Amino acid sequence: MRIAICAAAMLLSGCVSYGGTMLRNSDGKVMTCSGNWGFGLIGAPVAMAEHSDCIKKANAAGYYEVGTPIPTAVKTDVPAAK
Repeated sequence: MRIAICAAAMLLSGCVSYGGTMLRNSDGKVMTCSGNWGFGLIGAPVAMAEHSDCIKKANAAGYYEVGTPIPTAVKTDVPAAK
């Protein structure tokens, strides 16, 4: 019985934290999508949805996630390599 309770507790609990830095090349502004955290079966998916929503809003404002490829629609000030 104890093993079943411990196993259920491990499956139902847990913590997740999302965060990311966003950059807009046009003016160099930086923003963060952070503070999205959740605990357990309900909290973790909620945190993931909030983080995803933050990323979508930032992308719509011209930001992209640092460390990910820049979308081709974003104009950069970096000169092309010769």
